[in-house]
Amino acid sequence: MVFDKLFNFHPKEVVNPVTSRPYGETNIGRYREKNEDAILIFDRKDIYDKVQLHGVYAVADGVGGQPNGEIASHSLISLIFDYASAGKYIHQEELQIINSQIESGGTTLVLAQQSDKDQNVYDIFSVGDSSALVLDQKLGTLTEITRRDENSVGHLTQAMGPDTGNSFYREANQCSVTLKKGQTLLLATDGFTGYIDKGKFPPSEILKLRKKYPDESNFVRALIEQTNSLGGTDNITIISIPYRPQ
Repeated sequence: MVFDKLFNFHPKEVVNPVTSRPYGETNIGRYREKNEDAILIFDRKDIYDKVQLHGVYAVADGVGGQPNGEIASHSLISLIFDYASAGKYIHQEELQIINSQIESGGTTLVLAQQSDKDQNVYDIFSVGDSSALVLDQKLGTLTEITRRDENSVGHLTQAMGPDTGNSFYREANQCSVTLKKGQTLLLATDGFTGYIDKGKFPPSEILKLRKKYPDESNFVRALIEQTNSLGGTDNITIISIPYRPQ
C-alpha cells in the first residue's frame, strides 16, 4: 500500500504494516467522539519501481474549537499526496498554494520529505503544534527538532486552512535531519506529545519501548497503547521512520 488518506470515522486505522519501513497509525483516543487527525505514508519503494519518486510522510491534526477540523486535515493530506504521487517536492511556495486549496476548517501539519539522493535525509515542514522528534537509542535521547506555533499558554499562533480563528497561516517552520544508525524519526500530533510535555510519558519510557519493539509496527502500537493508558484525552497519530542501512 503506497498511501492511505485515512478518512477517520473509526477508532483506529492502520497504514503500511511493513516492519522494515516507516509505519504509522492514527487512533481516536479514549474521549473524543471523532478522529480529526489524518496520516500519509507514501513510500517510493512500494510499487513505483521504474518511476523516480521520493518518500513523503505527514500527519495533520484538525484544529479544535473550529468547525470542520477533520475536513481540513483530510483535505491537506489529500493535496500533499497529489504532489507526492506526481514526484514533486513541496516547498514554501507549494505550501502556500496547498493552504489556499484546503476545503474548510483548520489543521496543523508536520511533513517529512525524503531526499532522492540519500534515503536517510529528510526535509521537514511544520505548522502548528504537531511535531517531529528524533529518538536516539545510542545517546538515550528524544529531541524535538521542529518549532511549535503556540504562545506561552499553549494556544496556536499558526495553522493551515480557511477557518483557523486568529491563527492565520504565514509560513511553515522548516528544518532537516540526517538519520544515523540507532535513530528514529517520529512524526506525531499533540495527542501523543502532550503527555511527554507533562512528564507523564518520559523519554526513558519511550526508549524502553523502542528497545522492546525494534520493528516499527509494534513500536507505534505500543506508543499509542501507553498514551491511551495515560488518559488518551485527544486523538493520537504517530509515524515511526527508521534509519535505513545504505
